[in-house]
Amino acid sequence: MGQVDSERRAATVARLVHLREAGSLTAEHVRLAAAGLGVDERTVRRWLARVDQSRPTRPEWYQLSRADQEAYAYLASP
Repeated sequence: MGQVDSERRAATVARLVHLREAGSLTAEHVRLAAAGLGVDERTVRRWLARVDQSRPTRPEWYQLSRADQEAYAYLASP
């Protein structure tokens, strides 16, 4: 097993991520990608895990409770 061309790796990972986001990624996809690049399946799975780690997480939206709304209205009123 040798070094994988960065462009081929990026294209493969992008396609696998797309399949995963669509809910259709299977072990067979990972197996075929690994075989096509001449690497182990675990290597491909590590690449996918790194994509997850590098993505920024979006903060959860905070919904004001009724008490928050009332406190804001009280403080904002003249």
